[in-house]
Amino acid sequence: MMETAARAATTEDRTELARLYALLANEMTALDDLWPQTRGIAGDPGAALLERADDPDRVVRIGTIDGVPVGFCTAVTAGAGDGTTVGLVEFIFTEEAARGVGIGHEMLEAVLAVLRERGESRFDVRVPPG
Repeated sequence: MMETAARAATTEDRTELARLYALLANEMTALDDLWPQTRGIAGDPGAALLERADDPDRVVRIGTIDGVPVGFCTAVTAGAGDGTTVGLVEFIFTEEAARGVGIGHEMLEAVLAVLRERGESRFDVRVPPG
């Protein structure tokens, strides 16, 4: 039986984060050719995602099957229009071959748990295909 998990991203994940982000970007660009400019990450996505992991207002989790990274999820505490904050899921992605076994759900729950620990009670989660 396979073992699924969602864990915090570490510096060792830079290459995998860049690889997974490239897969996400390919899928999203096929749906919306403006996605890289409007929602994407400029420059080195592996480095940018690791910087997010070190940011106290953000959360980055890696989804694994049997210890192998197959997805990632990021979120940020963002200001809402009414002066409060909301937990905003920025990216959630699972490799196509790893879909359907609950990795996305596991990563999302892990990210939301961290945001709840930080005091968030409202969340904005937009889940694209993949």
